[in-house]
Amino acid sequence: MIKNIAFGVFILVSFLSCSSDNANPEDKITSVTATINGVPMTFQAYGYGIDLTNNGYKLGLNFGRSVASPFEEYGFYLEMRYKKKGNNVIEKFIYHQGIIGNSFDGDFVDGTFENTVSVNKNSRFKATASGSLTIGDKTVTITDLKINYVYEDPFDSKH
Repeated sequence: MIKNIAFGVFILVSFLSCSSDNANPEDKITSVTATINGVPMTFQAYGYGIDLTNNGYKLGLNFGRSVASPFEEYGFYLEMRYKKKGNNVIEKFIYHQGIIGNSFDGDFVDGTFENTVSVNKNSRFKATASGSLTIGDKTVTITDLKINYVYEDPFDSKH
């Protein structure tokens, strides 16, 4: 009887420890989506890196959108302290939109920009954000930005 109880406890503990790995399989796939001025868009992760500064390690992430037209491009770069999480912790969010006759470049942190970083570690970055930025007579509004970036090669765990 005691062997059966011990075996049952072993199976339960094994099941619970494995189930967390499979709880959110989408967390293992890079996906970046946003709505820009009312248009839903999907972005690709173009690169990531860590720089050592006087204030510690800075994480830089680069994203872009491939489109069929050579006259249209979208992208953004964000920068923040590596491993920092929380609300409004992104220090730079440089957005670029290149469309003939309607180009736009600016740092959304200078406008209205709300963000929440929930994961910022050596193998993954996850955040949500929204905001708007006006430069001259042009305004760009980003809503429902969702970033789940799983790095191809994790950073050294010593960082």
